[in-house]
Amino acid sequence: MSEISEKQKYELWWEYLLESEAYKAYCNGEIDTPNASMGLRLTFDFFGDVFSDSFENWWKNRKEKDPGIGVVEFSRQQAEYEFDKTVKEFLRSHGREPSLNEFRERYFDILFNHLPGSFLTRTFFSPNLSTKDLQVQFGKLIGNKRKSPKIKKSEKEFKKGWLPIVGRFRYDELKRYLDVYRLKESGMKIDEILEKMNPHVTRNKEDFYQDIRHAKKIIENVEDGCFPGDY
Repeated sequence: MSEISEKQKYELWWEYLLESEAYKAYCNGEIDTPNASMGLRLTFDFFGDVFSDSFENWWKNRKEKDPGIGVVEFSRQQAEYEFDKTVKEFLRSHGREPSLNEFRERYFDILFNHLPGSFLTRTFFSPNLSTKDLQVQFGKLIGNKRKSPKIKKSEKEFKKGWLPIVGRFRYDELKRYLDVYRLKESGMKIDEILEKMNPHVTRNKEDFYQDIRHAKKIIENVEDGCFPGDY
């Protein structure tokens, strides 16, 4: 296949957004801005209402704008948002604030799975670390990430007003995940989907379920301002 254009990449991002119920709710005003994640808000600022506009129209009229922050700073602010959200959700469900271990278990899972480009890694999160140690390790990680060529490239795009493509990008696979997901949501049965997708290629049902899992994870990622992200 010929090289994938930037337009094709962002169009596929747009198509994944069309499958997000959370993004649809935000576009419809069902989620108040203060209660929306920073990723969701930033995505809306970038793409707008994908349910009432067309990609071609958006692409034709897109304008570069400076969001005022870099991709690393965006991740820091997203981390702060998730910090507060983790404490509030635990307090609401348990009637008290979480202990350090309870907080660590929930918070780091959220960060690892949702921050753009997996800015965090589990490698330095040890149950033996104190809160101060965690802060020091976190600072070192962010400092190292700022120096990487990949992050510098993302910073450049981000500061131009573009949400950068992050994560492994394989266009044909990403499109297939979405196509399979949509057929499943339309009510088609597994065997019918497998036959429709490519009758000349043998794929088992586990392949089908894996495509669905990938699609669902990517839909979660685009709700956090990240495409395709880790899936």
